[in-house]
Amino acid sequence: MRLENKLEEQVLNEISTEEPWKLIEKFSTLIRESGSTDELEAGRYITARLKYYGVRHRVFEPKLYVSIPKSVSVEVLEPERQELRHENKVMNPKVMAMSPSAEIQAELVYVPSKRSSGFGDFFDIGAEKPPETVKGKAVLTEGLSIMPRRPLMFEHAGAILFISYAPQDRTHEGISTTIWGIPTTENIADKPKIPSIVICNSDGLYLRNLLAKERRVKIRVKTALDEGWKKCIIPVAEIRSSKPANEFVLLHGHYDSWHYGIGDNAVGDAGLLEIARVFNKFRSNLHRNLRVAWWPGHSTGRYAGSTWYADNFALELYENCVAQVNMDSPGCRDATSYEDVCWTDEAEELCKNVIKDVTGEDSTGISPIRAGDYSFHGIGITSFFMLLSSVPEATRKARGWYPVGGCGGNLEWHTEEDNLPVADKQILLKDMRIYALAILRVLNSKILPFDFRKTVRKSINVIDRYATMADGKFDFSSVKGEMVGLLRDLTTFYKYSEKSTSSTQSEKANKAIIKLSRILVSLQYSQKRALDHDPAIQIPPYPDLAISEMLSNQENSIDEGFVLNQLTRGTNRVIQALRKARLTAQTAFN
Repeated sequence: MRLENKLEEQVLNEISTEEPWKLIEKFSTLIRESGSTDELEAGRYITARLKYYGVRHRVFEPKLYVSIPKSVSVEVLEPERQELRHENKVMNPKVMAMSPSAEIQAELVYVPSKRSSGFGDFFDIGAEKPPETVKGKAVLTEGLSIMPRRPLMFEHAGAILFISYAPQDRTHEGISTTIWGIPTTENIADKPKIPSIVICNSDGLYLRNLLAKERRVKIRVKTALDEGWKKCIIPVAEIRSSKPANEFVLLHGHYDSWHYGIGDNAVGDAGLLEIARVFNKFRSNLHRNLRVAWWPGHSTGRYAGSTWYADNFALELYENCVAQVNMDSPGCRDATSYEDVCWTDEAEELCKNVIKDVTGEDSTGISPIRAGDYSFHGIGITSFFMLLSSVPEATRKARGWYPVGGCGGNLEWHTEEDNLPVADKQILLKDMRIYALAILRVLNSKILPFDFRKTVRKSINVIDRYATMADGKFDFSSVKGEMVGLLRDLTTFYKYSEKSTSSTQSEKANKAIIKLSRILVSLQYSQKRALDHDPAIQIPPYPDLAISEMLSNQENSIDEGFVLNQLTRGTNRVIQALRKARLTAQTAFN
């Protein structure tokens, strides 16, 4: 390892797998559905261990709106009778959380879908425009029902049932709603109105073969879900610096699970506990505070726990949170590479350096996808990590694996098979050290290690791409001009920041960096108003301007004048925000 000082060496050497492995073994006996006694027992285990190690903590007890799948059956009624049921549970049909409980008989139609190419588009992959023939029908297509765009598209096209078949013979649990967290009066109408089912590959091919041979295939699906308000607990550890400090890093992950959920996310829960233990031991050496939170409602409430916290502590997070760090599925079997790691652009150098310093390995990053517990874009918080280590892409391809959203890329993800064999002690130790070093460098940095020059350089490329899409029909030069000006102002700002010698100057620099985060992160990653939550559908960068694609899309049916008018309004909003960022950089040291 390549470390910068004695404290980094002490902290990383203190990290061990002893305490984490106790938690993993305990959680391997608990099916942690949100609101269940097993989840409550898991939460109490976490708080008991925090108490044992003398870690200050709070326990919140919100009621969250969740949906727990209970049963599903899929039967072929015509042209033959057949129930899609197997002795191996991992092959059986699964109904997605937030689907309605229903009994539906319908004629089946097949519509081809795109498959995801990797983690970057995993949660957002869609189908081609649904044909009119799906109206009143049950739709069969490829993929995993966890991608919420597809069932929503077919629902809007008039389908009454959505069935996807998995790439292989495991079926994976998931959630179909696009609503992020607990619904509100503004978005409750978006809750799915048709059931979403996933069946195994062999069952999907069986149905497709029937459809190829017969003009009419009729099926019956029954679903039962326990949906409503459940009391849950949210443990939050508070590791406070001995120095007067309001600024803090929020480290977090979910502790609810599908089945035993060792790779997703008992390993992450174990890592959170170990980091809380170790950083509490070295709290007198910290310059900022650390909060560590365990969320319920991730799997069956579309990130309901983290969203509840973001809503109820929005102003405190806005004023004092310097970064949010997600820990989901570290330390899984064969996960030896660091490909497609999530981070906002300003955190890229920090993350790459930390991974290199701990492992000696290079890493590649992607902009945060609309998934995980990234419930803080509407606040405008610099973010890094979600999934971390993964099975190398070359290995996955050689094994014939398809992309999944956790377990380090192992196919046990969201299945009955996600248990102890998925976890790996040595990989977990390495991943915990990466998290610890990144967090320590943020907590103890004199000037926060977030470089918004990188953000703006990439943003200029985005605007150039949108200008190309607009095909000369809209002028983006004013937006680009503001960005070029902001880059110039940031260059001056960082030059002065690096020369800061007094605590007063450093404090001014850090306040400016936090303010820049609030402006630029929200501008890039959020389309909703401030302190709100976008739906669980991938948001393009600078969403106010992404509609430019319609100007070069020959199939666009919207009047071009409407598109241009929306771009004018979007440009005004973007330029206004960029000017606030410029003023922040220009006046930081006044």
